[in-house]
Amino acid sequence: LDNDCDYYVDDSDPDLDTSTLTTWYADLDGDGFGDPESATDTCQMPWFYADNNLDCDDEDAYLGPIDTAYWSLDEDGDGFGVGSIDGGPSCTAPEPGMVPVLRPVDCDDEDPDVHPEAQEICNGIDDDCDNDVDDADEDLDTDTQTTWFMDNDGDGYGDEEDTGVSCDVPDDGVLIDGDCNDSNAAVNPDAIEICNDGVDDDCDGEADDDDPELDEGTLTTWYVDADEDGYGAAGSEIETCNQPINYVDNGDDCDDTDPMLGPPSQWAEDADEDGYPSGDGEGEETCFSPGPGFAPVSLEEDCLPDDPGAFPGAPEVCGDDIDQDCSGSDLPCGTPRSCVEVLALNPEAPSGVYTIEPHEEGIYEVYCDMVTDDGGWTLVSSSTEPVADQAVDWTEDLMSLSPESDMVGVWRGMRVMAPGDADIRFTCKDGPLSAFMRVDLSFYDIHWYEEITTGEDFQSCFSEGDGAGYDDPAPARRNNLTGAFRAEGDDWDADGYLEGESACGTSDFTVDFDDRGVGGDPSDGTDWGYDEDIKCGSEGSGGAWFIFVRE
Repeated sequence: LDNDCDYYVDDSDPDLDTSTLTTWYADLDGDGFGDPESATDTCQMPWFYADNNLDCDDEDAYLGPIDTAYWSLDEDGDGFGVGSIDGGPSCTAPEPGMVPVLRPVDCDDEDPDVHPEAQEICNGIDDDCDNDVDDADEDLDTDTQTTWFMDNDGDGYGDEEDTGVSCDVPDDGVLIDGDCNDSNAAVNPDAIEICNDGVDDDCDGEADDDDPELDEGTLTTWYVDADEDGYGAAGSEIETCNQPINYVDNGDDCDDTDPMLGPPSQWAEDADEDGYPSGDGEGEETCFSPGPGFAPVSLEEDCLPDDPGAFPGAPEVCGDDIDQDCSGSDLPCGTPRSCVEVLALNPEAPSGVYTIEPHEEGIYEVYCDMVTDDGGWTLVSSSTEPVADQAVDWTEDLMSLSPESDMVGVWRGMRVMAPGDADIRFTCKDGPLSAFMRVDLSFYDIHWYEEITTGEDFQSCFSEGDGAGYDDPAPARRNNLTGAFRAEGDDWDADGYLEGESACGTSDFTVDFDDRGVGGDPSDGTDWGYDEDIKCGSEGSGGAWFIFVRE
């Protein structure tokens, strides 16, 4: 109170009655007990002072009044004892090697690095005596933890993108990274590069023929097949991993300029001289004809030996009751609707370009795959860049498995040709010289989206994805839950896509109809194929994408 109304109060008033002051004692160690040799008189208690003078030692918070100043042995000299009373009471240590008994108990009095005020580090020891060790201690010095790389395939190398930090090695954790495919134990930096369809076995960024460390024992010998009869010319061999264009794996051709001459063969009569035999051969197998009117029996037999216009593979004339192409039946007149109908008309029809009329808007020449999975696949989209889910007009690329343009849309004829119970096949090639497809997946009765498991590729499991949450309307041409189709007049859904990623654990294959990219990351781009290294059909890869439909 300002007793004398001079606007000064207590200690700030020079007219203060000093007889009303209180004596306070310094408490520098903060234990609540003051130093009898360090006092001050004030009205209010200053900071770091106490209202008593009972402290034995104002530099040690564990030494208070004399009647509590007992001592414990400290065998390892770290300042903390075992907690038992071994001397006192005394304001000073009765003997060397003693500490105040009130100090926290040392959990290991034989190790000076272990005590209640120590820093917990990764060493398998409870350093700070709080009963928590290493990773279980929230006071752990995290700088002592180790970075581990997850080794999911058990080959000793981890994935640099899949890490964990801890004291103890986690399940599947290793110290070495560099694994470029952590789902395949045969692929790691210690592996030997072999020929295996573009897999980078040793994780050096190069695969197959491009890798100078390739095991040459895995190369295949190929022979030039200039006449494309399936037989190569002896003496023209080269060794590569991948089959070059116009090369085959044999050197059996008698004449690589004549597609009618393959390997050495017996010769049979060819009465109509159309190049195909009409009966059994005689004599030894040779490369040379015994004379005019003979053909090698290595070729298919002529179904009409007296008609030079009829032989295996000859152009078929519809409606004339003549089986020109030796398919077993005449071709009815009229344009087939799809490759399925082409195959129905001629079960022996080879893969190649055929004329079809899928809808009233036009007649097209398209490529038909008559081999894969019983054949009848119509090529409805091909592109050198990732394919978008938009309908575009027919292009000449649909006549070839080596497209040159970058038409990224899906041919509008696909809608008519592929009702809800159609088959659809997504494929791609790594590069323009690839002889085989990298991905070849056939989806049956898909209704445009549903949970999908292919019958032949155990690593390709898929389930519908909702992308950025576009579930209403359903991201598909047909809703599996209601069975309702999308309106006939709308375009391909701009908001919907079919995605399946890592659904089997070892698979990393995505079918993405938009540009959200793998796992919803637009920067990854739209890519159908393994999300590892090469992305088939992605910009700059030189690969190509294909969509086949079979209604």
